[in-house]
Amino acid sequence: MSKVIKFYFDVASPTSYLAHLELPNVAKETNAQIHRVPVLLGAFFPAIGNEAPTRLPATEKWIREEI
Repeated sequence: MSKVIKFYFDVASPTSYLAHLELPNVAKETNAQIHRVPVLLGAFFPAIGNEAPTRLPATEKWIREEI
């Protein structure tokens, strides 16, 4: 059975973008194929009683400074 990496991503997410850049290296090192699954993360937040990271002051600050 071949290895598969399921990569759930949101095109508006900067961390998804950064993971996307490294993903081919991980797949090559592990001899796995990549199965990309686009999701709309914003739709999950209300369903789980959470807010978007950019609405949390500490997370927004981290994103703006580090990414």
